Amino acid sequence: MNLKTLMRYDAYLREKIGEADQQLRNFATKSTAIHKIQGQEPEIITTDMGVYSDVTGLLVFRMGLATDRQHIAEVVEKHKGELDALVAKNIVIRDAISILDQMMGVRLYTKQAGWGTVYGLNVAGDSVPIKYPVETSSELAYDLAIARDYKRELMKEAEKNSEEIEKIKASEVQYVPLYAFGMSLEEMYLQK
Repeated sequence: MNLKTLMRYDAYLREKIGEADQQLRNFATKSTAIHKIQGQEPEIITTDMGVYSDVTGLLVFRMGLATDRQHIAEVVEKHKGELDALVAKNIVIRDAISILDQMMGVRLYTKQAGWGTVYGLNVAGDSVPIKYPVETSSELAYDLAIARDYKRELMKEAEKNSEEIEKIKASEVQYVPLYAFGMSLEEMYLQK
């Protein structure tokens, strides 16, 4: 089994533990209803708990699943440090690429005419707006070719990290699953 499949199996077990918890909540109490219909013998109806009639057995089974997940966590932990480091690098690289994209996406304008406003006092001492012409121009404050080259380098490094992540996930791990994917909780419980 490879690491990626083991992680999927761990998620599968987590789902089954949730189902077992739900069954434990459902069957934590055994309900009995006595229906007394006038003129008839009382009818006693007890909740049918099916294969889970042994609530203690179900609890032990659920704890076994949790123990299995703990074992999986130990196996995954051996590879997790390397994976986390590569994933963190890729996050930083993606952020840098995003900033470069925003920077390179700025539209330039060569000359733009407009009006500026300041406030001054007129002869009567009142504050009045004074308009004046403004001509604005912009240019890149960086070398676009260097920015594009740097973005390509970052993309190559991110791709290399992603390939390394996939190699780690594809590496074989020492783990034998107790249950097959796709088994229902009931099938797993009866297999125990």
